[in-house]
Amino acid sequence: MKKLVIYVVATLILIGCFVGYAVLTKDQRYKDVVFEITYPSDTLFTDADLDAYMKKNCPVVVGQRIDSVNLVEFDKKLKEFPYLESVDIVTNQGIVIVKAKQEKVIAKVFNTKNELFYLAKSGKLLPIDSLPAGRVVVANGTISQRYKPHTFANAEEKNDSLKNAKGYYSNIYTVWKIADYLDENEFWKAQIGQMYVDENNDINLITTVGEQRVIFGKFRYCDNASEEVKQRFDNLKSVYKQGFKIIGWDKYKTINLKFGQEVYGERKIE
Repeated sequence: MKKLVIYVVATLILIGCFVGYAVLTKDQRYKDVVFEITYPSDTLFTDADLDAYMKKNCPVVVGQRIDSVNLVEFDKKLKEFPYLESVDIVTNQGIVIVKAKQEKVIAKVFNTKNELFYLAKSGKLLPIDSLPAGRVVVANGTISQRYKPHTFANAEEKNDSLKNAKGYYSNIYTVWKIADYLDENEFWKAQIGQMYVDENNDINLITTVGEQRVIFGKFRYCDNASEEVKQRFDNLKSVYKQGFKIIGWDKYKTINLKFGQEVYGERKIE
């Protein structure tokens, strides 16, 4: 009986809170929408871009009664703006505060259709519609992936059924994985300016200085791609520090990282 009384009292208090909120907000209207956006890389869109998107896709907020606005729908539509990685909405005295984080661009992709799009650190494909992203690694070659909204290059990584399957990850996934590693490593980020995908789907890294081509290869589904990327770059760095210190990096035409711990180099013909 005592538990029943407590339950009834708690329910009445909850109902009272809802009723009180409804009374307090009745006829009150939203005054403004304020954005607090974190930019981990160069700004990808203008205020006008975001404003135009909101007017076209989001429910009207400013000037509307607080109890009539569906902020859940507003939040949902705002999260579909392609350049935002995350969105969190709070309200304060008639002000809607949007706390958001912009996607961080780590690569620019040219596909076989001569179409361009960005790859974000989150794995998301981003359109190139507004502001440039600054200097990022460029990827081209036999990349067939086309830009589609809400598409992620790392979707395969989240598919557990592929872990024991035969075959190789798509080249767009491998490009993203390498670009993500470069973004975290300032030394290699400065050394590598381009990724070229050849007819065998092997990733070739083109250095920013000189004419060296590093054959990075590709990843099988059964590989741990993160460990493979790190291992291959560690192998390259080891050769770079030990072998090339004697012979010279510029004496080589290609360096091949495809074969595990063994690194092969093809000398230039002089």
